[in-house]
Amino acid sequence: MGARAGLVDLNTEEPYVQQRIADHWTNMLSFGFSGFRVDAAKHMQPDDHVAMLSILRANMGGQLPTDFHLWQEVLTGGEADMLVANNASGYNYGGYLEAALLGAGFTEAEMLSVRLW
Repeated sequence: MGARAGLVDLNTEEPYVQQRIADHWTNMLSFGFSGFRVDAAKHMQPDDHVAMLSILRANMGGQLPTDFHLWQEVLTGGEADMLVANNASGYNYGGYLEAALLGAGFTEAEMLSVRLW
């Protein structure tokens, strides 16, 4: 685990952590939640989000609920030098995430339920 601005980070690159997060989301959906907001999502790799969503999807029987929404906070104010926010870097977080979700077999509707804020 690392720390950013004095806060402890989860190592979302680890499969165990991905599984625990996806299992937590699954539990919350079973209680009636329909979605989640992931703060500071830009500090996580899009592939980590795809892995967690893939686990969630498997937990839910192979598809995300039709009313599911995941809002990922990828605000860029004041951090334009970050690779995620630097248009000149050749890397686009949203475009990469979309391609990775489609590549992992998510439907167009499921992909659209994952939004950047």
